[in-house]
Amino acid sequence: MPKINNMSSDCNGGETAFFERLSEAKIAELVENERLKISVFDTVESTNSEAKRISANGASEPVLIAAEAQSAGRGRMGRSFYSPFGTGLYMSYLYKPETALSDNVAVTSAAAVAVVRAIREVAGIECQIKWVNDIYFENRKICGILTEAVTDSKNDKHCVTVGIGINVSTEAFPDELKAKAGSLGKATIDRNRLAAATVNHLETLIKGLPERTFLEEYRSSSLVIGKHIVYTENGRETEAVAVGIDGNGALTVKNHDGTEAVLNTGEISLRIEQ
Repeated sequence: MPKINNMSSDCNGGETAFFERLSEAKIAELVENERLKISVFDTVESTNSEAKRISANGASEPVLIAAEAQSAGRGRMGRSFYSPFGTGLYMSYLYKPETALSDNVAVTSAAAVAVVRAIREVAGIECQIKWVNDIYFENRKICGILTEAVTDSKNDKHCVTVGIGINVSTEAFPDELKAKAGSLGKATIDRNRLAAATVNHLETLIKGLPERTFLEEYRSSSLVIGKHIVYTENGRETEAVAVGIDGNGALTVKNHDGTEAVLNTGEISLRIEQ
């Protein structure tokens, strides 16, 4: 797959308005971790898939993969993630965890806080977190996060990749996304700075993962706490009120029948009632 070049073109080879390209060198200047290996591409199938491939080929962690576009971007539960050329930040951070590989909820929660911090720092925009892995701005989803374990039993290698897709200036969405998808709406946002800031905050928060130091900030940025919601679990919809986020990052709810439940990622889908 082609690495990034200096020409401005869309994914079909046409011309686009000038924009600041993603750059390995510029990101490297801004990240705090000098050991971080950075690779930037024009187009990949998905940055998570590319991170897994690089890991399988023996790359030393940590690694940052970023791309101008994804041809088959992935979200949770097998959903696709719309990733047009040059209007978003599509990146994956690969690292070797010190905590259990099963701790995906906490890692995803930490990544959500890192994204909110980075957007605030770089763009001056306040966003909210829709449990567990979506970032919202002005009631529209502008970012999704996909955390996956990477296990190479042959080489006894265990890593985690955190995929992050941020709609920076995307305007045209497919019909099925128009009602809920949005973007930060600013083509002038420096995506290299945004990538570096996200990684810097993520690495800081991952260090505090066992102590869950990020959870209070996660709660304060929550879009759902105190709201009436509908969640789907095992094919069954249930009306509830989101009560809070527990010490493991799970969502606690009070169902319409008065019973309480604790929701974990991978089991449910969630939507906010308008």
